[in-house]
Amino acid sequence: MNGIRWAAVALGLAVMPGAGVAASVGAGFDGSWSVSVATTAGPCDATFRFPLQIAHGRVFSQDISGVSGRVNRRGGIQVSIRQGDRAAIGSGRLSGSAGAGRWNGRSASGRCVGYWQATRS
Repeated sequence: MNGIRWAAVALGLAVMPGAGVAASVGAGFDGSWSVSVATTAGPCDATFRFPLQIAHGRVFSQDISGVSGRVNRRGGIQVSIRQGDRAAIGSGRLSGSAGAGRWNGRSASGRCVGYWQATRS
């Protein structure tokens, strides 16, 4: 996976930082999710898809290191990824078996922004 692509990957999901909700309150969204990411500006890959997992309201990836996040009881989700000098964050909402939001990231190659859509796998 190239250096810019990971930034968008991390941003598959996210909501307002500091929501401060216990991990278990987002447990209704637990399971595997397939995230489709689109870049609207910057040197990142135009589109791609990747898997994320949610367990007890905690967001992580078995495929991508440095991913962390939380889902609150209303489906608000925040995710970040950090790998060396690269970072990505996003914001959005899950509802039932789908979700959507926006993301942004940075790396040595530049900044990227875009949107994401997710479906429960």
